[in-house]
Amino acid sequence: MQKIVSSVTAARGFKALGINCGIKKRNKDLGLIFSEYPAICAAFFTTNALTSSHIQLDKIHLKKSPHIKAIVVNSANANCCTGKMGFYDSLSMAKETAKVLKIKPEEVIVASTGIIGQRLPIEKIKKAILKFPLFLHKRGAGDFAHSILTTDTRTKEIAISLKIAGKTVKIGGVAKGVGMVNPLMATTLMFITTDAAINRVALKKAGKLAIAKSLNMITVDGDMSPNDSLFIIANSLAQNKIIKPQGAEFKKFSDALSYVCNQLAKLLIKDGEGATKFVVIKVKGAAFQKQARKIASTIANSLLFKTMIYGGDPNWGRIVSSAGSADKNLNIKKLDIYVGHKKIFSGGKPTKTDKRILRKMFLKREIEIILDLKSGRQQAVKYTCDLSPEYVRINSKYRI
Repeated sequence: MQKIVSSVTAARGFKALGINCGIKKRNKDLGLIFSEYPAICAAFFTTNALTSSHIQLDKIHLKKSPHIKAIVVNSANANCCTGKMGFYDSLSMAKETAKVLKIKPEEVIVASTGIIGQRLPIEKIKKAILKFPLFLHKRGAGDFAHSILTTDTRTKEIAISLKIAGKTVKIGGVAKGVGMVNPLMATTLMFITTDAAINRVALKKAGKLAIAKSLNMITVDGDMSPNDSLFIIANSLAQNKIIKPQGAEFKKFSDALSYVCNQLAKLLIKDGEGATKFVVIKVKGAAFQKQARKIASTIANSLLFKTMIYGGDPNWGRIVSSAGSADKNLNIKKLDIYVGHKKIFSGGKPTKTDKRILRKMFLKREIEIILDLKSGRQQAVKYTCDLSPEYVRINSKYRI
């Protein structure tokens, strides 16, 4: 497996674009991914009771059609809490896209991201969609990556290639989302394309495994978006022997997909709203994976912990306190805590660590915190960031 240039157009048969349709004043705000060959799709959506109109439409299209050929995405407007008209706006986006690309409406997936509670300027969008054939290109991945951004400061892209049954298979991905990130399925918006030949069951299974290992283990602020969506589309143009949901070839593909998701997840956290530091929280030696996940998540979402990280304050007591609140049966006397390779807590009390060394460790841009429960063999890793005044500034004036 190796990294390659591009992202969602790296795989055979994919083109993309990103243009401005007028939701934003100047920047790109409308994007398209197109597969020249019919593709299967594995989709994963938010578990929030509130869902965007695009999710409601996509679920219908995914049931109605065995294949998809296009994903059209707008940014700066979530098209959520917009009633029946919001649904029809999403449907209009799909129909107009299908018309200009000469495909069926149900072969089009729609996605939206941005402010909740405002109707889409659908006429502006439909007018811009007419330009799709002019801008659609094999080198359009970068423009697409820009078109889906909201408060993101940079794009998140990756592509890899690997050998499966003697054939070269490529997987590429793009993601956005730096606030309202605490997913229970995937995160924000993420789009992954591959030319692998894989059956639908295997693609869904690989997607679930990837989500569990990466995207479900990130948090910026503890809030879940009503628009969270992950789409994985595969068009079979690599012409490898069809991957089934078991065996060595499935494991190769699954591991590669998990790697792509993991790398994109890290990029999301590193660009978290107002973030100045990237933090890895690893909980090992747990009796159950659920225990490890809960402790890691509780620490990662603690406002006291996140502000401590921002200030570089080595107040390790906040880590211990969060761990104890996550699991009332946690044996604190067995707990060891490390920052990097330096043990700072053991046997229910701090180790003899020079305060100046400890301070330097907490001032680093990337910090790894390890908790060893010494109670079993299960572990979990959570990615998070600090909480800075800039996060408050961004979200106190989001609509202004």
